[in-house]
Amino acid sequence: MKKLSLLATLLGLTFLAYSQTPPTTFDLRNVSGINYVTAVKSQQGGTCWTHGAMGAMEGNLLKTGNWAAAGETGEPNLAEYHLDWWNGFNEHYNKDVTPSTGTGLTVHMGGDYRVTAAYLSRGDGAVRDADGQSYTTAPTFYQPSYHKYYPRHIEWYGLKGSGLTGIDIIKQKVMDYGVMGTCMDYNSSFINGSYVHYQPPTNIEDPNHAVAIIGWDDNKVTQAPLPGAWLVKNSWGAGWGNAGYFWISYYDKHCGRNPEMGAISFIDVIPFPYYQVYYHDYHGWRDTLTTANEAFNAFTATDHEKISAVSFYTAADTIHYRAAVFGTFSGGVLSDTLSYKEGVFNHSGFHTVDLDSAVKINTGQNFYVYVMFDKGGHPYDRTSDVPVLLGGDTRTSVPSSAKPGESFFRQSSGQWIDFYTLDTTANFCMKALTLGPLPAKPGQPVGALPVYCDPVDTLHLSIQPVAGANTIVWAMDPPAAGTLIPQQTSAKVAVNPAYEGTISINAAGANTLGSGNWSDTLEVMAFQPILTGPITGPIYPLVIQSVTYDVPFKQGYTYQWDATNALTIQGNGTHTVNVSWGPVSPNFLKVSTMNAFGCKGDTSSLQVHVLLESIDEAERGTLSLYPNPASQFCTISGLPDDPAKYRIRITDPAGREFPTAVTTRSPEGITLNLAAVPNGVYLLTLSDGSLNLTARLVVQKP
Repeated sequence: MKKLSLLATLLGLTFLAYSQTPPTTFDLRNVSGINYVTAVKSQQGGTCWTHGAMGAMEGNLLKTGNWAAAGETGEPNLAEYHLDWWNGFNEHYNKDVTPSTGTGLTVHMGGDYRVTAAYLSRGDGAVRDADGQSYTTAPTFYQPSYHKYYPRHIEWYGLKGSGLTGIDIIKQKVMDYGVMGTCMDYNSSFINGSYVHYQPPTNIEDPNHAVAIIGWDDNKVTQAPLPGAWLVKNSWGAGWGNAGYFWISYYDKHCGRNPEMGAISFIDVIPFPYYQVYYHDYHGWRDTLTTANEAFNAFTATDHEKISAVSFYTAADTIHYRAAVFGTFSGGVLSDTLSYKEGVFNHSGFHTVDLDSAVKINTGQNFYVYVMFDKGGHPYDRTSDVPVLLGGDTRTSVPSSAKPGESFFRQSSGQWIDFYTLDTTANFCMKALTLGPLPAKPGQPVGALPVYCDPVDTLHLSIQPVAGANTIVWAMDPPAAGTLIPQQTSAKVAVNPAYEGTISINAAGANTLGSGNWSDTLEVMAFQPILTGPITGPIYPLVIQSVTYDVPFKQGYTYQWDATNALTIQGNGTHTVNVSWGPVSPNFLKVSTMNAFGCKGDTSSLQVHVLLESIDEAERGTLSLYPNPASQFCTISGLPDDPAKYRIRITDPAGREFPTAVTTRSPEGITLNLAAVPNGVYLLTLSDGSLNLTARLVVQKP
């Protein structure tokens, strides 16, 4: 409903604009004292059509002020003969064929406003008289010093029937947009001594001359049955006619009425703002596929650019259009909408549409310009017969070329059809206009290690200079990872000491058009210090016995274990190991951690005291201790003689002796008080002068 309301509103505004009655007389040479018509020129050869077109564009540049706004001086003066040589329809040059010469119109001997529209719409001109004006030899096609001008719209109007239906539209357009191109069949029998021209509608002669409407007089008496005439600028010098001007009756057979040349406005003429024009329709609008409402052209980008506008022709008045740029055409389906625009054009012709959002494209990227019309069909280029203006009904063949996979239209079944299968010379008139070049895609930033295992203060990064860039834009994600300090082709990242995870860093070149594509991402991993955690397991194992130790488990980590005097370590690399100890004490068990990125953690250690499980029986006898390990008290049993006869000593592995306190001596054994003995592993010796009995004692207090 919203779209229909918009369309109704636009149509309503259009009706209101044209329902106002223009004045009975009007002259662009004096609009409130201002002249909007450039000086009369004197054409050479059959170049009237170029003068009609350039005169209309010059008039629009005056009307809008765009000539002066562009920094130009004097009145607008565009090069008719650059159009004459480089229009692409003549024997001098036709880019659509190989070789590019030898076919089509004869230079200086004709053309029309559709030929002009093709030349302008593909961005080949117009250029200034000071740039490429040469009649006798072809001017240089393009130099960087040239100033090119481009009409954003070229509209076709015309009186309907034998009366004056539609005349107010033509008048309004002259008032709004300035000088308007038209045509006539110049014949001395049709023009009187006052330079008033009238070709009766019954006369069969075709147009042979192009001129330009600059005003009118509703009451001007002519050779026609009814009054009214157009004020017209000619191109035969100021010495002809009324200082180069004359009148043509409203009822003339061709002026204001011819469907191809009758009344054409060149609207919104501006300095050519585009970097490239992507097109397949070199010769513009030559025919119309009236059965197709939807069509698209496929293109491949040749540079890093930004599509800012699309252009196309409309084949009927009051057309509602939808235009889009797609990124993918696969499996017969257009997808990945990059930009979209819709609206209404009230008059047939060439139109330029600015996209709401520009589309960045890269060298080698495919993209697709799609246009839908609600009526009228799709204009297209093909090999065609082009009328030679000076030759009346004479026509010449101008070849066009096409390739498979360039233009497509949708059938009523919904299937996309390659236009090449219908006509091997045909392409639709849809173009993409770009700004550029955008900066090239930078190389990946360098200067950082892939992994940082501890917080670092600063990463120092750099990229190579970027073609087409005035400055470099840097980006970091996530922002919480630290502080990014850009410095053109270098940058610093002050890493947040509390951050752990991936840091993504990109760079892009930028110029006045915007930024180019981001570089490939540099990814850096930052890790906090790894804490291995405590080792748990027995600290008083028996000699040779396999015992288990572990540390807290962390997914994806490996564990490096090491032990002094270990006979075997099984399970190294995991968080749990089994260790068999040798008969030496004390020992140390150590473990360090490493993550999958090579970051090592701290080292945890555990002191282990190995208990000797057996002593030589000849020396030891039947001596036994209980409990062992002991905390406060320990009882010695299994003595071969009277317990009272034994001297008791407790020594550590270094030979230091600790005081012993005997609580009781009885036939069952000796009870020791270990309050003064610290935790540790000791050698307990009982001696009677001839016999030494020993045992390993472990003191382990809560």
